Amino acid sequence: MLRRLFTFASAMSLLLCVTIGALWVRSERFTDQVLYERAIASTGNYRRYNLESVGGRVWVEVLDFKGRTLPLGWNRGSAPSGTPTWHIRPQRMPGGQYAALGFELSFADAPAPNAYMPRRVFKLGVPDWFVALFACVLPYSWIRWRWRSRRAPSSACRQCGYDLRATPERCPECGMEAKKPATRTKTL
Repeated sequence: MLRRLFTFASAMSLLLCVTIGALWVRSERFTDQVLYERAIASTGNYRRYNLESVGGRVWVEVLDFKGRTLPLGWNRGSAPSGTPTWHIRPQRMPGGQYAALGFELSFADAPAPNAYMPRRVFKLGVPDWFVALFACVLPYSWIRWRWRSRRAPSSACRQCGYDLRATPERCPECGMEAKKPATRTKTL
């Protein structure tokens, strides 16, 4: 069961890696977004969760609005790069911005001049290469595990690979003692 779960997780991770690679290439010419907007009952505001691929980065944004800007629920959009979209730039608002090695973290909390400007912004930008590299770790581990499990038969020496069918107690090549298989005894 654990092996199947590992195989499934590796396949999903490989699919994510290929998807990020395609978005990376596409993000140089197009901006793609998936977002979800919902009402916050306690404050009367609206919150938008935005996942965006643009300019070789994946952006995760959380925006709070005083008024509703889009229909509630899921929305998606795509536009050529350079075309104005509903992408908010929090660096124009008072707040903090940290950037290093292609990563960016921005946040702002300010009174909005109107209902269509965000009151609160949290934005995280991660380079596509990092997401692809991170997504490749599990498939690499799976390939390595499969390669190692098929490389040497169980009758081979674990140290040098010599065939131990003729001498099952000790390897004549390197002298290593062979691991004895566990025996089961039947109890009545």
